[in-house]
Amino acid sequence: MQSSTKKMGEGYLMTSKKYDDLLYRGCLLDLQMKEGSGVKTQDWAKPHHKTRLINTPTWTDIDGLNLIELDGALEFIQSYSGDTADLDFVADDFGIMSFVYFDAIGSRESILTRGQEDVDGYAVYKDANDAIVFETYQAGATQITKTGNSAVSAITWYHIMITRSGASVRIYINGVDKTSTVGTHINPTTATRELKIGRA
Repeated sequence: MQSSTKKMGEGYLMTSKKYDDLLYRGCLLDLQMKEGSGVKTQDWAKPHHKTRLINTPTWTDIDGLNLIELDGALEFIQSYSGDTADLDFVADDFGIMSFVYFDAIGSRESILTRGQEDVDGYAVYKDANDAIVFETYQAGATQITKTGNSAVSAITWYHIMITRSGASVRIYINGVDKTSTVGTHINPTTATRELKIGRA
């Protein structure tokens, strides 16, 4: 799986200090992946979470965008639990947005995880039927909202947006609501876990 959010920040020709001064401060994590090399990618959002690139994923360029290529096994992006307490969404309404590019289809690929199934937190992933899935977790319970099968293909950029409002979750792909299976998302149990991108 490959992931990039650079497009989200193309309109921001400014320093991170100016970004901090924007009137809208609701964005809690903004990984624009502008570095192009190294073992870190800067969080441009106000909290400035510390992130690490685990097991040296490859920086590359596709269609003029810097991105980090993740192997779907050992390579991933991580921000430690102590740095991401503000991403422990429990009763909150929130949204998760990413640009993703899958090398292949027909296998499960984690997009973003901050929790553990049937325990706490939440996750977004592509399942083996190529549906995009969002889950919330409590002890012994999981709520699932997903798109239909074959929602994404290989070698194609997708803009994926998950929104949670109360118990309702919707999944948008390229701006179109693709929600098919709808779960009733009671509040996830609070989680003190690392945020991981590209690995569950």
